[in-house]
Amino acid sequence: HVHHEPGAGFVYSNPGYAVLGLLIEEASGEPFAEVMAREVLEPLGIHDSTFDLDARLMSRAATGYDRDGEPVPVDWRAPLAASGLHTTAPDLARFVAAAHHGGQPPVAGRGGLRTATIDRLHEPQAPTAGIPHVLMADYAAFGHFVDQLSTGHRVVANGGEEEGWISGFVVLPATGDGLVVLTNSRTGYPLLIEQFADWAQWRGIGAPTLTRTYQRLVTGSLAAIGLFVGIVVVVLWTVVRDARAGIRWTAPWSAGRRVRALGLLAGGVALLVAWWGSVADLLAGFLPHLATWLASAVTAGALVMILRACLEPAERAPDHQR
Repeated sequence: HVHHEPGAGFVYSNPGYAVLGLLIEEASGEPFAEVMAREVLEPLGIHDSTFDLDARLMSRAATGYDRDGEPVPVDWRAPLAASGLHTTAPDLARFVAAAHHGGQPPVAGRGGLRTATIDRLHEPQAPTAGIPHVLMADYAAFGHFVDQLSTGHRVVANGGEEEGWISGFVVLPATGDGLVVLTNSRTGYPLLIEQFADWAQWRGIGAPTLTRTYQRLVTGSLAAIGLFVGIVVVVLWTVVRDARAGIRWTAPWSAGRRVRALGLLAGGVALLVAWWGSVADLLAGFLPHLATWLASAVTAGALVMILRACLEPAERAPDHQR
């Protein structure tokens, strides 16, 4: 069924690429992997990549690792057209260069498409939308993402991830030079993003959206850790101080205290649900070195809010009750 009218907006869809792969098979009458090898990879001089992973290539494949550092088997179940290319850094660089002429004459592996086709391929079609894509680039083009930097440069980029692998590339279409990074870890985003940032600085083009987002996430995470640690320390210190002063704690649901208690309770529960329901998984991929600290700080802060909702100072206990 039609979810969005064509051209109405951006929605990233792996199933959409799976449908394109099926259309290629239906039109050609051949398996997708064979068509891609004959029509795309071989003409570009890409001889060490495939959409048909066999035992010989599996024996050479890098071992992927999950977020806990455990090895991940090379067992691809995603649709081939969506994320089925098994490649090397040099081969992926040839593939990317074929769609970025940079003013150079067509040669094998570079300028494989007509100039007009390349220009249309990189033309922004719609602003990005949804997490995480809105944090990674300004616009969606045909299969790629486009950043229009404040320096006037247009950057084309794309990336991919599976459990155990993170990869990406970034290119300046005006010159045709760029960078390809492949990692064999689910925690590979920091390395990839830092390489992109260094490359952009070296080229003097400014900071792409992805690198700016990464820096904001790092800064925001450190601030959040400090905030929640501060909340925990202050609340626990208050509880200890009042206990030593002989202040009696009462049920918080009495008149005049009910609204405040419910607010603290709802806030703590909402924080736990939001963090462990969606935010934790997203940030763990981008900030693996901070994720554990941030998770501990957020969880402790939420639990302290719930604790504070259930404890309300009433009055100083009489001396004979202390």
